[in-house]
Amino acid sequence: MLAKKRATGLKILSLLMNFENIPKSIRYDLIMWFSCALRANKNEVTHYLDDLKGCGPQLEDQIRFNFFGIIKGLLG
Repeated sequence: MLAKKRATGLKILSLLMNFENIPKSIRYDLIMWFSCALRANKNEVTHYLDDLKGCGPQLEDQIRFNFFGIIKGLLG
């Protein structure tokens, strides 16, 4: 269940981060929200695939694809 929620959240954020006309201030707010959500509001290093054991390769690939879509949006 956690893996599906994370995949859905990453997909939505990836789509938002890759809109061409999104203002930088909103992009900044999105990435701040993303980092807090991924860390569960704790100040510790985490990985986007943490706590997803047993989710299966297809869902893991979706999560990985959308995570790097977010990074692409940040760099673009």
